[in-house]
Amino acid sequence: MTLGDATTTRIARRAVSLQRMELAGAHQLEISTDGQAHELRITDRNGGLGITISVREDGVILHLERADLAIRADGNLELSAERLHLHGRSGLALSSDGDLEVEASGDITSAGRIQHIKATRGNVNVEANDDVRLEGERVRLNC
Repeated sequence: MTLGDATTTRIARRAVSLQRMELAGAHQLEISTDGQAHELRITDRNGGLGITISVREDGVILHLERADLAIRADGNLELSAERLHLHGRSGLALSSDGDLEVEASGDITSAGRIQHIKATRGNVNVEANDDVRLEGERVRLNC
């Protein structure tokens, strides 16, 4: 497998080397370097970005755009970061065929328009080291 269309151009007084290769479905693989960073890009048939891998002095960045992403592992999958932020624009679902644990060394805060806690079989257990407080306009028991 070889890359074709190797070109070098000057952008803002830096030499940029660019190599392109045609892929299946009119996708393209592009590899560019400007002397300070290297980028590998896979673009769709319209030139839109799909995957970009940037290699810089301070590390590697993987960027996915306009693509579905599926990660499957037969074993464990671990994500670790200084901070981890998950956001679903139209929803977010966590599910498990086994137990689900949520634990924090600090406080846990949840907020929503309405909150539902439901045990499909068994008890709902609430345990606190200190007081248990229920505040609401009305506190209704066994209704």
